Amino acid sequence: MSQLGLDTAELITLLQSNWTNNCTAIATCALVFYDHATTISREVDYIWGRKLNSVTLLFHLNRWTLFAWAISEALDFMSQNTIPRCVGFSMLDYILNILLFAIWALFSAVRTYAISGGSWWLSVLVLCLNLVPLVTSALSYFEKTTYQMVSVPVLGLQCLISADTSQSRQIQFTAASRTCVITSDVIVLVITWVKTFKIKREAVRNNVSVPLVSMLLRDGTTYFIALLTLNILSITGIITNVFTETVNIFVVPYGLLLVTTP
Repeated sequence: MSQLGLDTAELITLLQSNWTNNCTAIATCALVFYDHATTISREVDYIWGRKLNSVTLLFHLNRWTLFAWAISEALDFMSQNTIPRCVGFSMLDYILNILLFAIWALFSAVRTYAISGGSWWLSVLVLCLNLVPLVTSALSYFEKTTYQMVSVPVLGLQCLISADTSQSRQIQFTAASRTCVITSDVIVLVITWVKTFKIKREAVRNNVSVPLVSMLLRDGTTYFIALLTLNILSITGIITNVFTETVNIFVVPYGLLLVTTP
Protein backbone atom coordinates (compact mmCIF):
# COMPACT_ATOMS: atom_id res chain seq x y z
CA MET A 1 0.00 0.00 0.00
CA SER A 2 1.19 3.51 -0.74
CA GLN A 3 0.13 7.01 0.13
CA LEU A 4 -1.19 8.95 -2.85
CA GLY A 5 0.53 12.31 -2.98
CA LEU A 6 -1.97 14.90 -4.17
CA ASP A 7 -2.16 18.63 -3.80
CA THR A 8 -5.48 20.25 -2.88
CA ALA A 9 -6.57 20.94 -6.47
CA GLU A 10 -5.79 17.38 -7.62
CA LEU A 11 -7.59 15.92 -4.61
CA ILE A 12 -10.71 18.01 -5.31
CA THR A 13 -10.66 16.92 -8.96
CA LEU A 14 -10.31 13.25 -7.97
CA LEU A 15 -13.12 13.46 -5.43
CA GLN A 16 -15.42 15.23 -7.89
CA SER A 17 -14.72 12.65 -10.62
CA ASN A 18 -15.21 9.79 -8.15
CA TRP A 19 -18.48 11.28 -6.90
CA THR A 20 -19.86 11.86 -10.41
CA ASN A 21 -18.95 8.37 -11.64
CA ASN A 22 -20.38 6.74 -8.51
CA CYS A 23 -23.65 8.69 -8.76
CA THR A 24 -23.97 7.73 -12.44
CA ALA A 25 -23.29 4.07 -11.68
CA ILE A 26 -25.81 4.05 -8.80
CA ALA A 27 -28.46 5.74 -10.95
CA THR A 28 -27.91 3.26 -13.79
CA CYS A 29 -28.07 0.26 -11.45
CA ALA A 30 -31.26 1.64 -9.89
CA LEU A 31 -32.77 2.06 -13.37
CA VAL A 32 -31.92 -1.54 -14.29
CA PHE A 33 -33.31 -2.94 -11.03
CA TYR A 34 -36.46 -0.82 -11.32
CA ASP A 35 -37.00 -1.95 -14.91
CA HIS A 36 -36.68 -5.61 -13.94
CA ALA A 37 -38.97 -5.24 -10.93
CA THR A 38 -41.72 -3.44 -12.85
CA THR A 39 -41.65 -5.55 -16.03
CA ILE A 40 -41.07 -9.08 -14.72
CA SER A 41 -44.81 -9.88 -14.84
CA ARG A 42 -45.04 -8.84 -18.50
CA GLU A 43 -41.88 -10.78 -19.25
CA VAL A 44 -43.47 -13.91 -17.78
CA ASP A 45 -46.67 -13.37 -19.79
CA TYR A 46 -45.11 -12.49 -23.14
CA ILE A 47 -41.72 -14.22 -23.19
CA TRP A 48 -41.43 -17.15 -20.81
CA GLY A 49 -44.31 -19.06 -22.34
CA ARG A 50 -43.00 -18.74 -25.89
CA LYS A 51 -41.03 -21.42 -27.68
CA LEU A 52 -37.30 -20.91 -27.27
CA ASN A 53 -35.80 -19.49 -30.45
CA SER A 54 -33.02 -17.09 -31.42
CA VAL A 55 -35.11 -14.01 -30.53
CA THR A 56 -36.24 -15.20 -27.07
CA LEU A 57 -32.74 -16.52 -26.34
CA LEU A 58 -31.25 -13.14 -27.21
CA PHE A 59 -33.89 -11.42 -25.07
CA HIS A 60 -33.06 -13.56 -22.00
CA LEU A 61 -29.33 -13.18 -22.60
CA ASN A 62 -29.71 -9.41 -22.66
CA ARG A 63 -32.04 -9.12 -19.67
CA TRP A 64 -29.98 -11.25 -17.33
CA THR A 65 -26.55 -10.14 -18.49
CA LEU A 66 -27.70 -6.57 -17.88
CA PHE A 67 -29.00 -7.62 -14.45
CA ALA A 68 -25.64 -9.28 -13.66
CA TRP A 69 -23.85 -6.12 -14.79
CA ALA A 70 -25.95 -4.01 -12.39
CA ILE A 71 -25.19 -6.38 -9.50
CA SER A 72 -21.49 -6.24 -10.38
CA GLU A 73 -21.57 -2.44 -10.41
CA ALA A 74 -23.37 -2.41 -7.05
CA LEU A 75 -20.84 -4.82 -5.51
CA ASP A 76 -18.04 -2.66 -6.86
CA PHE A 77 -18.83 -0.15 -4.11
CA MET A 78 -17.72 -2.70 -1.52
CA SER A 79 -14.23 -2.22 -0.17
CA GLN A 80 -11.58 -3.70 -2.48
CA ASN A 81 -8.73 -3.93 -0.02
CA THR A 82 -6.55 -6.44 -1.89
CA ILE A 83 -4.99 -6.53 -5.34
CA PRO A 84 -6.55 -9.93 -6.28
CA ARG A 85 -10.02 -8.64 -5.39
CA CYS A 86 -9.42 -5.48 -7.39
CA VAL A 87 -8.25 -7.50 -10.42
CA GLY A 88 -11.22 -9.87 -10.08
CA PHE A 89 -13.79 -7.07 -10.12
CA SER A 90 -12.01 -5.43 -13.03
CA MET A 91 -12.05 -8.68 -15.04
CA LEU A 92 -15.74 -9.29 -14.27
CA ASP A 93 -16.64 -5.76 -15.32
CA TYR A 94 -14.67 -6.17 -18.56
CA ILE A 95 -16.34 -9.51 -19.43
CA LEU A 96 -19.85 -8.20 -18.76
CA ASN A 97 -19.23 -5.05 -20.80
CA ILE A 98 -17.93 -7.13 -23.72
CA LEU A 99 -21.09 -9.29 -23.52
CA LEU A 100 -23.31 -6.18 -23.48
CA PHE A 101 -21.54 -4.77 -26.54
CA ALA A 102 -22.00 -8.10 -28.36
CA ILE A 103 -25.69 -8.30 -27.40
CA TRP A 104 -26.21 -4.69 -28.52
CA ALA A 105 -24.69 -5.53 -31.93
CA LEU A 106 -26.83 -8.67 -32.34
CA PHE A 107 -30.05 -6.87 -31.36
CA SER A 108 -29.30 -4.07 -33.80
CA ALA A 109 -28.70 -6.57 -36.61
CA VAL A 110 -31.90 -8.52 -35.85
CA ARG A 111 -33.91 -5.29 -35.69
CA THR A 112 -32.47 -4.14 -39.02
CA TYR A 113 -33.29 -7.49 -40.62
CA ALA A 114 -36.90 -7.31 -39.41
CA ILE A 115 -37.54 -3.68 -40.34
CA SER A 116 -35.78 -3.89 -43.74
CA GLY A 117 -37.85 -6.87 -44.81
CA GLY A 118 -35.04 -9.41 -44.64
CA SER A 119 -32.05 -7.50 -46.01
CA TRP A 120 -28.98 -9.51 -45.03
CA TRP A 121 -26.40 -7.03 -46.29
CA LEU A 122 -27.90 -4.18 -44.26
CA SER A 123 -28.06 -6.43 -41.20
CA VAL A 124 -24.41 -7.44 -41.58
CA LEU A 125 -23.38 -3.80 -42.08
CA VAL A 126 -25.19 -2.74 -38.89
CA LEU A 127 -23.71 -5.70 -37.02
CA CYS A 128 -20.17 -4.78 -38.07
CA LEU A 129 -20.64 -1.12 -37.16
CA ASN A 130 -21.93 -2.05 -33.70
CA LEU A 131 -19.05 -4.45 -33.10
CA VAL A 132 -16.52 -1.61 -33.31
CA PRO A 133 -17.03 -0.60 -29.62
CA LEU A 134 -16.39 -4.23 -28.66
CA VAL A 135 -13.14 -4.24 -30.65
CA THR A 136 -11.91 -0.91 -29.26
CA SER A 137 -12.81 -2.02 -25.73
CA ALA A 138 -10.85 -5.25 -26.22
CA LEU A 139 -7.86 -3.37 -27.64
CA SER A 140 -7.83 -0.92 -24.75
CA TYR A 141 -8.02 -3.79 -22.26
CA PHE A 142 -4.83 -5.32 -23.64
CA GLU A 143 -2.94 -2.11 -23.01
CA LYS A 144 -0.52 -2.41 -20.09
CA THR A 145 -2.62 -2.09 -16.93
CA THR A 146 -1.30 -1.68 -13.40
CA TYR A 147 -3.16 -2.18 -10.12
CA GLN A 148 -2.08 -0.45 -6.93
CA MET A 149 -3.60 -0.09 -3.46
CA VAL A 150 -3.31 3.53 -2.38
CA SER A 151 -4.49 5.55 0.58
CA VAL A 152 -6.49 8.52 -0.66
CA PRO A 153 -7.45 11.33 1.75
CA VAL A 154 -11.19 11.27 2.58
CA LEU A 155 -11.78 8.15 0.45
CA GLY A 156 -9.44 5.88 2.41
CA LEU A 157 -7.90 2.73 0.89
CA GLN A 158 -8.61 2.59 -2.85
CA CYS A 159 -7.66 0.34 -5.73
CA LEU A 160 -6.01 2.52 -8.36
CA ILE A 161 -6.23 1.10 -11.90
CA SER A 162 -4.11 2.81 -14.52
CA ALA A 163 -3.79 1.84 -18.19
CA ASP A 164 -0.86 2.77 -20.39
CA THR A 165 -3.14 4.50 -22.90
CA SER A 166 -2.46 8.00 -24.15
CA GLN A 167 -5.14 10.69 -24.29
CA SER A 168 -4.93 10.78 -28.09
CA ARG A 169 -5.46 7.01 -28.29
CA GLN A 170 -8.47 7.24 -25.98
CA ILE A 171 -9.93 9.94 -28.21
CA GLN A 172 -9.34 7.78 -31.29
CA PHE A 173 -11.02 4.74 -29.70
CA THR A 174 -14.00 6.71 -28.42
CA ALA A 175 -14.49 8.68 -31.62
CA ALA A 176 -14.29 5.52 -33.74
CA SER A 177 -16.70 3.50 -31.62
CA ARG A 178 -19.28 6.27 -31.10
CA THR A 179 -19.16 7.36 -34.76
CA CYS A 180 -19.82 3.79 -35.92
CA VAL A 181 -22.71 3.42 -33.47
CA ILE A 182 -24.21 6.73 -34.62
CA THR A 183 -23.88 5.62 -38.27
CA SER A 184 -25.61 2.36 -37.43
CA ASP A 185 -28.47 4.19 -35.70
CA VAL A 186 -28.85 6.50 -38.71
CA ILE A 187 -29.13 3.49 -41.02
CA VAL A 188 -31.81 1.89 -38.84
CA LEU A 189 -33.71 5.18 -38.56
CA VAL A 190 -33.67 5.77 -42.33
CA ILE A 191 -34.87 2.20 -42.96
CA THR A 192 -37.68 2.72 -40.44
CA TRP A 193 -38.74 5.98 -42.10
CA VAL A 194 -38.58 4.54 -45.64
CA LYS A 195 -40.52 1.39 -44.76
CA THR A 196 -43.22 3.07 -42.69
CA PHE A 197 -43.71 6.53 -44.20
CA LYS A 198 -45.60 5.36 -47.28
CA ILE A 199 -47.84 3.16 -45.15
CA LYS A 200 -48.50 6.01 -42.73
CA ARG A 201 -49.28 8.46 -45.58
CA GLU A 202 -51.75 6.08 -47.21
CA ALA A 203 -53.37 5.34 -43.86
CA VAL A 204 -53.88 9.05 -43.14
CA ARG A 205 -55.27 9.61 -46.64
CA ASN A 206 -57.81 6.81 -46.17
CA ASN A 207 -58.50 7.64 -42.52
CA VAL A 208 -57.25 4.23 -41.32
CA SER A 209 -55.62 3.72 -37.94
CA VAL A 210 -52.17 2.08 -38.03
CA PRO A 211 -50.92 2.15 -34.42
CA LEU A 212 -47.96 -0.17 -35.05
CA VAL A 213 -46.60 2.03 -37.84
CA SER A 214 -47.10 5.16 -35.73
CA MET A 215 -45.30 3.50 -32.83
CA LEU A 216 -42.34 2.52 -35.03
CA LEU A 217 -42.01 6.06 -36.37
CA ARG A 218 -42.39 7.75 -32.98
CA ASP A 219 -40.35 5.37 -30.85
CA GLY A 220 -37.68 4.82 -33.49
CA THR A 221 -37.08 8.56 -33.80
CA THR A 222 -37.13 9.09 -30.01
CA TYR A 223 -34.72 6.19 -29.52
CA PHE A 224 -32.34 7.62 -32.13
CA ILE A 225 -32.38 11.14 -30.65
CA ALA A 226 -31.78 9.85 -27.10
CA LEU A 227 -28.83 7.66 -28.07
CA LEU A 228 -27.42 10.27 -30.46
CA THR A 229 -27.32 12.75 -27.58
CA LEU A 230 -25.52 10.27 -25.32
CA ASN A 231 -23.00 9.32 -28.01
CA ILE A 232 -22.20 12.98 -28.73
CA LEU A 233 -21.74 13.60 -25.00
CA SER A 234 -19.42 10.59 -24.82
CA ILE A 235 -17.22 11.95 -27.61
CA THR A 236 -17.29 15.47 -26.13
CA GLY A 237 -16.37 14.21 -22.68
CA ILE A 238 -13.30 12.29 -23.82
CA ILE A 239 -12.08 15.11 -26.09
CA THR A 240 -12.43 17.82 -23.45
CA ASN A 241 -11.32 15.48 -20.64
CA VAL A 242 -14.16 16.86 -18.52
CA PHE A 243 -15.99 13.58 -18.01
CA THR A 244 -14.28 10.54 -19.52
CA GLU A 245 -16.33 7.68 -18.06
CA THR A 246 -19.62 9.15 -16.85
CA VAL A 247 -21.63 8.86 -20.08
CA ASN A 248 -20.06 5.51 -21.04
CA ILE A 249 -21.33 3.99 -17.79
CA PHE A 250 -24.87 4.90 -18.79
CA VAL A 251 -25.13 4.67 -22.58
CA VAL A 252 -25.02 0.89 -23.24
CA PRO A 253 -27.35 -0.21 -20.39
CA TYR A 254 -29.81 2.57 -21.26
CA GLY A 255 -29.84 1.56 -24.92
CA LEU A 256 -30.42 -2.10 -24.12
CA LEU A 257 -33.24 -1.23 -21.73
CA LEU A 258 -34.93 0.78 -24.47
CA VAL A 259 -34.97 -2.05 -26.97
CA THR A 260 -35.84 -4.98 -24.70
CA THR A 261 -38.27 -3.73 -22.06
CA PRO A 262 -41.37 -5.94 -22.55
